[in-house]
Amino acid sequence: METGTAQLDETLRLSDARFVLRFDEGAASLEYASGVLNGLRLSGEAFLKRAGATAYLSTRLKLDETDLGKVWPQGLSGRARGEAQASGSGTSIAKIVQSLAGSGTVNIAGAAIPAFAPQALARLVATPPEQIGAIDTANVTRRLEGELQRGPMPLGDVGLQLVVIDGVARFSPLGRSLGGSKHEFSGQYDLGALLGDMRALTSLIDLPSTWKGASPQFSTQWRGPTEAMKRALSVDVLVNGYLAWALQREIEKAEVQDQDMRERAFFNRRYKAAQWMKLRAEEIAIFEKQAAEEAARAEKARIAEEERLRLAEDMLKRQNQSPGVPPASEAAPPRPPAVIPAPPISLTPPAARP
Repeated sequence: METGTAQLDETLRLSDARFVLRFDEGAASLEYASGVLNGLRLSGEAFLKRAGATAYLSTRLKLDETDLGKVWPQGLSGRARGEAQASGSGTSIAKIVQSLAGSGTVNIAGAAIPAFAPQALARLVATPPEQIGAIDTANVTRRLEGELQRGPMPLGDVGLQLVVIDGVARFSPLGRSLGGSKHEFSGQYDLGALLGDMRALTSLIDLPSTWKGASPQFSTQWRGPTEAMKRALSVDVLVNGYLAWALQREIEKAEVQDQDMRERAFFNRRYKAAQWMKLRAEEIAIFEKQAAEEAARAEKARIAEEERLRLAEDMLKRQNQSPGVPPASEAAPPRPPAVIPAPPISLTPPAARP
C-alpha cells in the first residue's frame, strides 16, 4: 500500500507512507514499511495483536539518513542514522505509545549545535564586573546569549545509546571539552506528546584567580516540538559568582584605600617629625650661640677684671716705692687702745649705806 498521508491518531501523521499490510482475526502487521514522521524518515515493521480490549504492539524501526538541521533547526545539525526496537500495550494507540519500552542506537555524522560557541563562558568570565553592567539574571543572560551567538559548537561524529521507558526515549549522556569549558549533554524525547527536552551543563575547566565562589557554569535547556524547540539559559551560578567577585573587588579597593591612608599618615608623621627635628636643631643652635656669646662675655669680663687688679697692684707697688714714704712693712705698729680703770667695789650692805 502507498499513501501520501496516513493519520495514525489525532497527533501522529505519517507522510509518504509505503507498507505491506497483513491482517488476520485479532492481529495485523506492517511489513516493509517506510514513511516520514515529523521530518524523520523511518522504515521497519510492526506487529499488533488484540486480546479483548487491549492491543499489544511490538515494532522494530530504522532511522534512515536524515538531515537534523531541517528537523531541529534551533538545536542540532548533522546527518543522523539509527535503529530501535520497542513494545507496548494499551486500549488505544496513545496508550500503547505511552507504555512503549525498548532500546536502540543513534549515530550522527558531523554533529554541531548552532549558536552555541564553546568559548562563550570563558569570554564572559574574563569580563570584569565593571564592564558587565548590572549584575542580575536578565543582564548576565543577555551577555551570555550574545557570546553564544558568535558561532556553533562542533561535536564531530556522535554515537548515542537510547532507552525507551514508558513512551519516553532517553539518550545516553555526551561530554565534550571545548573552548576551555566542559560541556555535558543529556536529553529525552516524549514519543506520545512529541516533545523534546534536551539539556546541557557548561562549566569552566580552569577557575580564574579573580573568580570567587563556585566554579563558573550555566545550564541550557531546549524544550518543545522538534521543529520549534525554545532555548532557555540558567545563569544563577554566574550571577552569584559575579556578585562575589564584585564584592571582593570592593573589599580589595577599600584595602588599597586604607593602605594608602596609612601610608599617607606614616609619611605625614615622618614629615612632622622631620619638621620638629629641624625646629629643635634650630633652637639648639640658637641656644648654643647664646651660650657661646655669654661665655665670650664672661671671659671678656674676667680678663678685664684681671687687668684691673693687675693695674691696681702695679699702682700700689709704685706708691710704695715713692721717696719719703716708708714702705708698708717699716711703718710703726699701731697703738693699743686706752684702758679705763673700773670703780672700786663696795663691801657695805645697801641698808647701811648713807
